[in-house]
Amino acid sequence: MNVNMPPDIPFPDIPPDYAGTDLPPFPPLQEQDGRDWIDNPPQTKPPPVDYTQFITSAADIETRIMKWLKYPFAPWGEILSITGMMDTGKTFLLLRIMIDIANGIEWECEKNRPDYQNNPFPIQGTVLGFFAEDTLDTAIKPRLDIMATKDQQRSIHLVNISDRNIDWKIGGTAMEAAIKGVKPVAVFIDTATRFAPHLNKAGKAFNENSKHDVSEVLAILEDYARRLETTIIMTNHPNKQVAQNASHRTSGSQEWLNGVRSGWLLERHPEMENTNVLACIKSNHVWRREHRKSVLLHFSPETGVTVGGTCDLKADDFKPRRLSDKKGDTLTEKPKTLIERAKDFIYSAVEKQGGYMLRSELFSLAKSEGYTESTINDARARSNGLVMVTKRGGGKPTYWYTEGNLPQEQLSIHDETIADDA
Repeated sequence: MNVNMPPDIPFPDIPPDYAGTDLPPFPPLQEQDGRDWIDNPPQTKPPPVDYTQFITSAADIETRIMKWLKYPFAPWGEILSITGMMDTGKTFLLLRIMIDIANGIEWECEKNRPDYQNNPFPIQGTVLGFFAEDTLDTAIKPRLDIMATKDQQRSIHLVNISDRNIDWKIGGTAMEAAIKGVKPVAVFIDTATRFAPHLNKAGKAFNENSKHDVSEVLAILEDYARRLETTIIMTNHPNKQVAQNASHRTSGSQEWLNGVRSGWLLERHPEMENTNVLACIKSNHVWRREHRKSVLLHFSPETGVTVGGTCDLKADDFKPRRLSDKKGDTLTEKPKTLIERAKDFIYSAVEKQGGYMLRSELFSLAKSEGYTESTINDARARSNGLVMVTKRGGGKPTYWYTEGNLPQEQLSIHDETIADDA
């Protein structure tokens, strides 16, 4: 009998007088080379990918003129971020942009658009807004009514993502369905950090300080912008730091700014009343400085927000500030430490006495002001030679003085002085 058998597997013994049709059980198959070669035959490897097909000669690339949703800050089909404090009118600004896009209203600064002569008409179409902080009926609708008529609001579609009738925590599926249904030219998210958890996979916690988590959310939004042919504009709060430049002012991971094509800072104008500035932090879509102009925004209770012209202010021109600082762009000073206050006290006391003072008298005055001797000694030692002391010992009086102010008769008493005896 010629039977094809796996190697090393013996054929079962059959008794010579066996006349039946049933053969004895077949022996179990053995694994060969770490696999069962009968049940799991070797898989054919896919052909290697030719990655050279993705390489293009620069000479074969055709230059494409940027298509602007709103010049100079919003190119069409990209992701943008606006960072601003709670009192700068971020939501008002988003609504203003939504109204103007939905109704084809041109901004004054759009006349400087590079392709304005060939295409003077702004992009017009339906817009979709996702709001995570404000309720639609008590906060969003009243602001819209100030700036637009009912007819002007018909192409503006709003979603309150706190609506418990919708399960938004499904990896963005509901958001994608909403975009496909409305087909907006622009999608607005207020705010990104509040909405981002709903774009994560179901059950996964979101950390706004995690570069990985933020990158994952931005990747979803970028996919929507390109695949569904729309622009995504989102707002962010600033962080709690007050001593950083504009590129580090967005709350959470730095990826919130690094991962978008265009980043802007919304702040009060340092001189003009009721005027804010939308200043450029970064702009990957343009390389010429004239396209990075800041936009002036005028606020009033009667008309809400109106968009003015441009100015030369830059994002780093605005000093970070705390919300409690109502003076606009001025920076609230950091409180001085105990040692810093003690240094100021020593220098002021010595100068008032003509530039030199007996140590015993200085310690007595310091005690009346609430400073201990150890604090005063420590502060003088850290004054970098601003206040010096004569050498102690021999029962001679010790003076603290500023450079050049110790009288000659006092110098003659002492052989030397100590600039810093720390």
